[in-house]
Amino acid sequence: EKYINQEGDNQKSFLTEINNVIVDRSSVLIVRVDLSYAVESLSDVTINVFDLHIQRLRRALKDKNGCFKHLLTFGLALEHGATKGFHAHLMLVYNSSKIQNDVYYGFEVIDKWREITMTNDGCIGIGFNVNLNKKKYKKKGTLGIGEISRDSAVQHANALRVAEYLVRPEKYSQMMLIKLGVKNTFTKGKYKPHGRKYQTHYKQKQLSFSTRTFADEKILLDADLA
Repeated sequence: EKYINQEGDNQKSFLTEINNVIVDRSSVLIVRVDLSYAVESLSDVTINVFDLHIQRLRRALKDKNGCFKHLLTFGLALEHGATKGFHAHLMLVYNSSKIQNDVYYGFEVIDKWREITMTNDGCIGIGFNVNLNKKKYKKKGTLGIGEISRDSAVQHANALRVAEYLVRPEKYSQMMLIKLGVKNTFTKGKYKPHGRKYQTHYKQKQLSFSTRTFADEKILLDADLA
């Protein structure tokens, strides 16, 4: 129950963060990647190894250099599954006036993960670039990644659904990490608004949605294997 309450708080906080950054900018560029390990190396990736790699990733996100240079905010969810082992879901929100190629930046982030997970025997980290599937999500009307406009209620709502998925309180794979002793399964950035109050062309209440609807649509779940 304590875990669910904490994740519920994380969800509200992160959704507020993403909503604020979208409303504060004319548009943003959202990149989603899933970071994990090669199957053959799973037995070597202990919780301590995973923690070390995540610490390095968080430090890189904070420093905002290289592929994170124009980052506005982010959400990082850690999980553990029976077949996939330790892995992370990362949602990145970039300044779209500085960069435009979301797919390219997705691969750059994966390359950074490969660099972080390099060992004496080679790289053990792998990644999945969710932005490669934008056409499929657009066809379904569920596209919430890539360039998101402040003036599009649909894009805005879909982006919030993507954010919601990272911190769903009932996710079993996050509960498993808690049992393994990981206290902080979610980290987010700290966006600093312009201070100007922009108005959207639609009412904010239009953005309401249910978690179940989002789960049923399976938005961005391609790489989320247990």
